[in-house]
Amino acid sequence: MSENGEKEIKIQCPVCQNEKKIKVPKYIFDNKKVGIIKIQIYKGICCEHQFILFLNKKGEIKGYESIDMKIDLSEVKESKSKDSIHLRDLLKTYGDYAVSCIIHSLLLNIPIIILRTKYEGSHASQFTSLFNEILPESSNKKMVLVSNILELDYQKAKIEDALVINPTGIVINTPWKDIQLDFENNIVNEALKIIDDSTQTYIILDAVSKLFKEAEFIKVIIDKGDIIEEDLKNKVAMNFLDNIDNKKLDLLKQILEHRYKSNVKRIKNRLLSKLDDGLW
Repeated sequence: MSENGEKEIKIQCPVCQNEKKIKVPKYIFDNKKVGIIKIQIYKGICCEHQFILFLNKKGEIKGYESIDMKIDLSEVKESKSKDSIHLRDLLKTYGDYAVSCIIHSLLLNIPIIILRTKYEGSHASQFTSLFNEILPESSNKKMVLVSNILELDYQKAKIEDALVINPTGIVINTPWKDIQLDFENNIVNEALKIIDDSTQTYIILDAVSKLFKEAEFIKVIIDKGDIIEEDLKNKVAMNFLDNIDNKKLDLLKQILEHRYKSNVKRIKNRLLSKLDDGLW
């Protein structure tokens, strides 16, 4: 965006230490009040590796995360549909990390804003249609409305409670505590094994449906009182024949907190609980 200027940042691959200078639009930093800006560095931009770059609002590098995405974006082709948007269109335009963030936002029922340049038309209705197809029908389902606004309009706005992605796939804002997005990345990978676009959506829908059932099962438990994490994992495993690791438990906690408004503090860590008891 030449009219708004760009900030040059020198990055270093966390794997091979190769260095490269990249340019990031300055408005991204101007609009950021708190939190971290996340940029996916694709294979070929810096070196043969891909990784996530973390920046603060001053444009200072706060760290890197090496990623081993299974998706080869060079092999992903856009759909031929002119009237609708599909999963592979999102991947081709915004990248796999941004798409994983979009799915995470849908799980948490957090608003989504996808920015566009002044040369693009709005695809808000197509985004909204696709994202609602991913969510299962239930009493808890709320209509997802996606904003597809101009970058210039975003610069004037003060938006803190939404996932915001710029036209090149830079994740500008994530209004949740950072966790690993393994579930989201895995279901995208599984969906891409299917050629048919509508069936890809069903694969994601099926996985999300099962995840919500587990969340609702946990909600009933914690609404009654406190429970130790390991005991909770065992109950879920017995009921769903699905072993839950710490990463998935973190995801379920966020879903319960944001989508179901449950008190996840009732899920106790056994060691921390013993320490608390010892203090008293």
